[in-house]
Amino acid sequence: MAQNALSVLELTPLERDLLERFHKRYAKYGFPSVGQITVLSRTNTGAGRMTRLTHDGVFEGDGAEVPLGRFSYLVMEGIESHAEFSIYVNSNKLSMLEIVALLGKWDGVERPWKVADPDTGECAELEPV
Repeated sequence: MAQNALSVLELTPLERDLLERFHKRYAKYGFPSVGQITVLSRTNTGAGRMTRLTHDGVFEGDGAEVPLGRFSYLVMEGIESHAEFSIYVNSNKLSMLEIVALLGKWDGVERPWKVADPDTGECAELEPV
C-alpha cells in the first residue's frame, strides 16, 4: 500500500536546538522534551519564522510569551545583527516558537548560528565565511 500523502513536519535543527534549551531551563515547570513536541505548521514571514506547535502534558505559563531568559537571541550567517526568539503559550500548551530578525530580513535558511547565554547575553560572533 502507498505511503500516506500527508507530510509530517519535522523540527528543523535550529528549532530543535532552541526547544532543547527551553526544555533544559523550564523542565521543572512541565516544558516538554523535544520528542514530545509536534509541529503543526511553519510560516516564513520574510523577517522570521513562526512554527506552530502542540504537545501532550501541561506547561505552567499560560497565556504568556516565554523568553529563554533575559537574553533570548541568536546570531546567524545571513541575518544582520541578530534574531530574537520566544515561545508562546496558550491554555498551558506551547502554541508557537517565533524567531524574528531584528534588522533586515531572513530567508528562512538555517545557516551556522550561535545562541546567546540567556542570563549574560554573551554570544561569540560568527566567523566570516
